[in-house]
Amino acid sequence: MAERKKPVGATGIQSGGDRTLNLTAAAVIKARPGIVGILTVITTVTGTISIHDCLTTGAAAATNAIYTSAANPVAGTVVKLDFPCRTGIVFSGTISAGICALSWE
Repeated sequence: MAERKKPVGATGIQSGGDRTLNLTAAAVIKARPGIVGILTVITTVTGTISIHDCLTTGAAAATNAIYTSAANPVAGTVVKLDFPCRTGIVFSGTISAGICALSWE
């Protein structure tokens, strides 16, 4: 039987991979290339959420943003990103309250 190759990008990783729970502030999710899966708002966020393709929270900028939410996303919001990041994955934004979860690979 032929060996299966691991898919790269836009492959529906929301059904598997790794995850980071209890996101309440800016954080480095993965300090190397990866794929962002699903962002879930667990409790309503005061502020905005951003996901960036960079290595550090200090490097997060509009030029490397792959997603920025509308103001104050509500609990239960689910965003299917399934987006490849060539540098790293950083969770950021202007969050003063709320909890999120993020799947990634």
